[in-house]
Amino acid sequence: MANKKVLVTGVALSDKPNHAVSIMDGLASSQNWELDQKWHVIGENVLPRREYVASSSMEKEEKYKILNRIISEVDLPSYEYLFVFDDDIEIPPHFVDLYLQIVEKRGYSLSQPARTHASYIDHYFVAQLLGIESRQTRFVEIGPVTCIHNSAYPLLLPFDLRAPMGWGLDFHWPTILSNQNLKMGIIDQVPIEHSLRKPVTYYNYEDTESRMQRFLDQVPHISHQDAFSAIEIHSMPESIEPKSSERNI
Repeated sequence: MANKKVLVTGVALSDKPNHAVSIMDGLASSQNWELDQKWHVIGENVLPRREYVASSSMEKEEKYKILNRIISEVDLPSYEYLFVFDDDIEIPPHFVDLYLQIVEKRGYSLSQPARTHASYIDHYFVAQLLGIESRQTRFVEIGPVTCIHNSAYPLLLPFDLRAPMGWGLDFHWPTILSNQNLKMGIIDQVPIEHSLRKPVTYYNYEDTESRMQRFLDQVPHISHQDAFSAIEIHSMPESIEPKSSERNI
């Protein structure tokens, strides 16, 4: 039986439009998993769910520096999964239970939910495929939601701060996981919507792109052509109900 603990981390911009509180409440409704939520809040406004706020600041800070600090302060191996959330997405009901039920069934060590067609989408490969439960892939995007199983913690964590905003990690990670025969996947049956804020609204695109290229010049990575193809596609069953999950890998 899998460990039933899940760590949720995220960064919320309290002075900008966000769905942080609804995300927190939706995640807390899980029936099958014990969730610990530890968010960092940037801004002057105070979020009403203070029990989920691990730290706060008034000034912007690079996302993955914040996340590394949060995970360094917990007993990470005690958690079966780590989720990283942005604050501007919408999750469907029973998200954690339904999502991890599929992840457990398919044995994905790194995964993400597909994006709805109404979302902002940078890589159209991650858009939801209707009628599909999930896909084993060579690519899992660094946001707005990323899920890491504890089998991949020693390989992917702490996050490489040569990519402090995360750009480029999603092309480097496949080379690490493939060497250990660990699977990656996109969950189409439990998509999220990312339509509140246009990406790259609150940071500099050119600077982040330049830093990504410098990072990729230093590490092994896969090409776009290799990244955006599915290894195996699983059709959606007639129905799915949240239930206690077991993991076999």
